[in-house]
Amino acid sequence: MLESIHIRRYALIRDEEIAFGPGFTVLTGETGSGKTVFAGALRFLFGAKPDTGVITEGEDECTVSGVVDIGNNGEAKKWLSAHDLEDEDGAVILRRVLKRSGKCSQTIQGVPVTRSDLEEFSSLLIDAHAQHEQMTLLKPTKQRQLLDRYARCLDLAETVAAGFNRLCELQKQRERMQSDERERARELDLLRYGVEEIEAAALKPGEEEEIEMQLKVFSQSEKIFSQTEAFYRAVNESAGGALKSLRSGLQALRHLSGVDGRLESDCERFEAAFYEIEDVANGIADFAEKLSFDPETLDALQQRLHQIRKLESKYGESVVEVTEYAEKARKRISELENYDSACEALEKEQKELENRVLRQAVDLSHARKKGAAALEEKIQAMLRPLGMKKAVFKVRLDQKTNEHGQPICTVNGFDTPVFCIAPNEGESMKPLSAIASGGELSRILLAVKSVFASVDNIETMLFDEVDSGVGGEVALTIAARLKELSAGKQVLCITHSASIAAQADRHILIKKESAGGRTVTHLSEIEGEQRVSEIARMLAGNASADISLTHARELLRKD
Repeated sequence: MLESIHIRRYALIRDEEIAFGPGFTVLTGETGSGKTVFAGALRFLFGAKPDTGVITEGEDECTVSGVVDIGNNGEAKKWLSAHDLEDEDGAVILRRVLKRSGKCSQTIQGVPVTRSDLEEFSSLLIDAHAQHEQMTLLKPTKQRQLLDRYARCLDLAETVAAGFNRLCELQKQRERMQSDERERARELDLLRYGVEEIEAAALKPGEEEEIEMQLKVFSQSEKIFSQTEAFYRAVNESAGGALKSLRSGLQALRHLSGVDGRLESDCERFEAAFYEIEDVANGIADFAEKLSFDPETLDALQQRLHQIRKLESKYGESVVEVTEYAEKARKRISELENYDSACEALEKEQKELENRVLRQAVDLSHARKKGAAALEEKIQAMLRPLGMKKAVFKVRLDQKTNEHGQPICTVNGFDTPVFCIAPNEGESMKPLSAIASGGELSRILLAVKSVFASVDNIETMLFDEVDSGVGGEVALTIAARLKELSAGKQVLCITHSASIAAQADRHILIKKESAGGRTVTHLSEIEGEQRVSEIARMLAGNASADISLTHARELLRKD
């Protein structure tokens, strides 16, 4: 529900803010006072294409903002959530700014959005139209949704849509599998070759590091030989090295400690050091004996390292990664080898789902035909007292067909509902969107909205020119319909009819005034004698004539 609107520098409206309430609100004023300007500002707020011609002369920009209550609008709340937005205790602030340069910005809850996003969100909030302009209810998508709600088959329609979308996914999956047959065979060959190559190499963890260390030793062979020989000569006892002298020193120290016990601890320390050096010397001797720097061993190590590096260049950056690649490749090979069974399972699922969707689509079509017949009868009956006694309303269920003339099922089933009407006797049926007369369109939409009031979630509706070309009993009937509709909706109506204005819960006067050499439009809520005077003016063009005032009071008393 629209709670308020603030308009600044929009055409003749300098700076006006007006609050709205639930129920039935009329906006009236003399011809040229700015009623059309207000309707344009409202549509601009809700996403209409911008036109710099509406910016007040001499100003650089215009601004329209509004507060909307979506507390009872589940679809609007869902839309906000899907776009990472949220209301504040049910309130949502919309704002648009249009600059003279043509640049236009819009925000929802202070967050910048695209015009299409604003328009999409607004379509869940308000139905607003003017002469020759399409509105939400004129769009095929909306008509289909309304018919499905009316026919109580909306859940079935959603089931058909979900099934159809899944069918499309399965079909694309099958097409990919079939078109990739040659690629599948190529991939299998490559994977098998890779696994065989890796398995034949029999890689071991840490092997690469061990080979690198051995090759490093090979590269220092001369130095190792010479240093080992030098160590042997310097230390080995048999070669007259340090161990021979140290052994003699140990024997002497043992004799001394036997004479003087104070040297026993030193003797033990020296003896431990001697045996430690002797053990190291023996270890180096064993190392020297095992040293082998033959060319065949070197060549074998180099070839093995080359093999490992080659595998790493193809399958990973380390032995671990190469091994992991082989494991993944084995799993992929298994998947590809089971291709035929996967194709069969996919084909089976697709056929079963296709049969189910087609059956559901047939049921949906039957439900729509039944609902359409009832809807035609109700809307046609609603049109007669609105001054369209000869009008014929039909719900056309269009179907796409193949080259053999058989109906084609789409995401929406077999049918595309189109609301059509022949407004006058002898005229052909036309879609509602093709109706040329603004007055006729308004009355048709009033009838349609009245029937759909209980199934349409949109809470605010703006009627403009609904009283065009009618009067007397028809105007009274239109007023009654609007009043009835406002029991569950917020109805805003721009009208020239006193009969309609008198039925409203709230009355807003749009008035043009001259001040400071400029003409401006003001909006204000009126009640009491002000409202009586305005309705009197609407009746006879004279707000002060006694007879007009008396008639106005009578109309208001009927309210």
